Amino acid sequence: MRNPINLPLWALALTLGQLAVAPVLLAEELPPGSVIITKGEPVKASSYDKEAKDASGSLTGIEVLCTKGPTKVDKKTADLLAATDKSPTAAKKGSAWQLTRAGYVQLLGGTVSLQPKPKSPRHCVISGLSPDALAKAWGVCQAGGC
Repeated sequence: MRNPINLPLWALALTLGQLAVAPVLLAEELPPGSVIITKGEPVKASSYDKEAKDASGSLTGIEVLCTKGPTKVDKKTADLLAATDKSPTAAKKGSAWQLTRAGYVQLLGGTVSLQPKPKSPRHCVISGLSPDALAKAWGVCQAGGC
């Protein structure tokens, strides 16, 4: 479900003994039809062995790229998304991409939120799934289910 709050929240901060007001932005959860891409071998649960996990063993903060809404799942979409990432760790053109939809991650109990970075406006984060479940989410599209 999409986060209904798209406006900044105002938080109070105590700075050097003075009261200051600072905006705090909430991450925007993606609609189910949004496309997510990543590089590497995400269909193997062992790919997540070194990733951060919470106390229950669920992954937290898996960084991916995503569309803001429903679109076609294909190489062209992957290439267009990849081109938006200008960060130093961006994959080179022609990298092998794995694709899935936000809805598959959400169906398995995870969340996918848009968390843009200055050089990566389509930066998103996946959280709340076990490594096995996230590997299955990527596998759906490899099997032609997207």
